[in-house]
Amino acid sequence: MNRDLTVGKPSRVLCQFCLPLFGSIIFQQLYNIADSFVAGKFIGDNALAAVGNSYEITLIFIAFAFGCNIGCSVLAAQLFGAKEYKDLKSAVATALIASSVICAALMVIGITCCGSMLRLIKTPDEVFADSKLYLDIYIYGLPFVFFYNISEGIFSSIPCVVGANGIEETFEALEEMVKKLEDGENTLEESFACYEQGMKLVKTLNAQIDKVEKQILILSEGDEHE
Repeated sequence: MNRDLTVGKPSRVLCQFCLPLFGSIIFQQLYNIADSFVAGKFIGDNALAAVGNSYEITLIFIAFAFGCNIGCSVLAAQLFGAKEYKDLKSAVATALIASSVICAALMVIGITCCGSMLRLIKTPDEVFADSKLYLDIYIYGLPFVFFYNISEGIFSSIPCVVGANGIEETFEALEEMVKKLEDGENTLEESFACYEQGMKLVKTLNAQIDKVEKQILILSEGDEHE
C-alpha cells in the first residue's frame, strides 16, 4: 500500500524512505565494478585507463545533473507538503526547461572543449584518443542523464497517489470487518480488536479517497489552463 510521506513520525518515515536509496547506492557501486571489469577484461588496458582518466571531467556533468535532481526534489517536496499543487506543476515544468537549457549548454561546452580539458588534466598520449571517444559518447548521452535525474528527483519527492484498486482493497477489508462484528460470534476482546482495526481502515480509506480527489483536482486544473 502506498504511503503519504508527509504523515507519521518523521524519523520512522525517513528511515523507510532512505533504506531503498541505500540499496540503490550499493547496486550502483556493483554496476561500476562490473563496468570496470568488462572494460579491462574485454576491451583492453588502454580503454580502462581512458574511462578512469575521463572521470574527473564526467564528474562535472554528473554534479550538474545531481544538482538539478536535488534542487527539483526539494522544491517539489516543499510545494507538495504545503498542498500548493498549482505551483507544483509550474515548478516541475520550470525545472524541466531549466535543466534542458543547462544540459544543452554543457553539451556545447563539452563538444567544443573536450580536447582542451583532456590536455588540461595531462592525459597521456596513448589513452588520449580513447578518452576523447569515451567523452564524446558520454556527452551525447547527457540528455538521458539529465532526464533520468530530474524524473527521479520529482517522483521520489512526491508520494504516489493510491488508485482505485487500493481503495477497493481497503473497502473490501472494511466490509469483512463489519461482517465479523455482525456475526456476534466473537468474544469481547475479538470484537474490540475488529472495531479498532475497522477504524484504522476507515482512516486509511478516507486518506486514499482524499489523495484521488487531489489528483483529479490537479488534472482538472491542468485542463482548464490548456
